[in-house]
Amino acid sequence: MGTIELKAVNARLIADVPEGAGTEGRVEFLPQSELQVQERRTGRLMDFTVEDGQVTGFKFRDFEAKRVDE
Repeated sequence: MGTIELKAVNARLIADVPEGAGTEGRVEFLPQSELQVQERRTGRLMDFTVEDGQVTGFKFRDFEAKRVDE
């Protein structure tokens, strides 16, 4: 499917989602709690996965992603 890069921009979380992920293009998320954001357009929730105090991925709908450090 590819890589999804999440960026914090002015208290919003922005993702550029590759084709084939179900929600292609630029997606904006609004904070709901420390570990949860809500997709602005659809209202769907995304939960971050944390291990040993570090964000290691996220779960969004039926999709789960793991963090990749370059």
